[in-house]
Amino acid sequence: MRDKDYRLEALRIISMFMVITIHVANYYCRNLPATESWSYLGATFFNALSRTSVPIFFMISGALMAGRKYDHEKNKDKVKHFVMVLIIWSAVYFYWKTIYMGENLSLFPTVIQSLFKPVSPHLWYMYPFIGLMIAMPFTSALVNNMDKNIEKLFLKMWMFFSGVVLIMRMGFDLFGFSTTINYNVPIVQGTYYLGYFIAGHILYKKINQDSMGRSNHLKFLGIYLSSITVMWLGTYYLSIRKQGYYDWIYTYRSIFVILATLSLFVIVAAIYKPDRKMTKKVLNNLSKASFGVYLVHIIPWEFLRTNLDVLSVNGFIGVPMFTGIVFVASYLIVSIIQKMPGLNKFI
Repeated sequence: MRDKDYRLEALRIISMFMVITIHVANYYCRNLPATESWSYLGATFFNALSRTSVPIFFMISGALMAGRKYDHEKNKDKVKHFVMVLIIWSAVYFYWKTIYMGENLSLFPTVIQSLFKPVSPHLWYMYPFIGLMIAMPFTSALVNNMDKNIEKLFLKMWMFFSGVVLIMRMGFDLFGFSTTINYNVPIVQGTYYLGYFIAGHILYKKINQDSMGRSNHLKFLGIYLSSITVMWLGTYYLSIRKQGYYDWIYTYRSIFVILATLSLFVIVAAIYKPDRKMTKKVLNNLSKASFGVYLVHIIPWEFLRTNLDVLSVNGFIGVPMFTGIVFVASYLIVSIIQKMPGLNKFI
């Protein structure tokens, strides 16, 4: 059994906070007419800052799983487990939405639709993640037979066909030309999250082999900050101009999200080295709760925004403040469930 890598645990925790931040910031961003411009600037800033969240989760999974020898029975058990997690939390959110939120959902149609789309939007991550687990025998064979040249070629082609092409489509959209890609390039375009998964494996291996070069750290920091700035100011400007939330640059296949994600992964994994027992203890506790916080955090967030005038608080203050409140509430809920036999394996 491999030792826990606290660099990856730190990335997991950062991403957990970012997921909450996105959902809080999106509430501001999707209510542009009701959000004054300075507040909107704050919301788009925190939204841009957090866009690496889900991609980092995929990269962590790739770093830990893609390079291992494939174990069919172990992988099958993982698929079964996460399918059960998805079923249980889909049921939780079905009753939350019908009983508390007052949504008019019928049980049978919702069950059928949940085969293809999540009951609660934030559960979308579970679908591609389970898909990656199902495809693991093929992905494992693919990555374990790549040499350095093929790895570099994969990263370049994935960044172009997934990332650059999306920005090209966005440019056409701004000029009034609607574009749809009917025939994606297999592997490097059709499933962008597979790209993050494989990139996590490739970069993690390079970092552990110390082949990234310390002189590159500042370069990655510059790429990260530049990408975040473009996402922030670009989304703010285009949304104000169109008087509606324009989030093309924020999508996870955007080249700016890709560059920011890869850079943050390298910066943290290559530089961060926690060595204090207390630091490791805190990282352990937060990391163990991270998946549960992701699953449960929509409940305290929806409770909060249905009982408070969230938009009355400026985005620069409100987004981090409400993110903190939602995290604390979610962490407490998860801590309670973790102590409940039977239920704790689904959190």
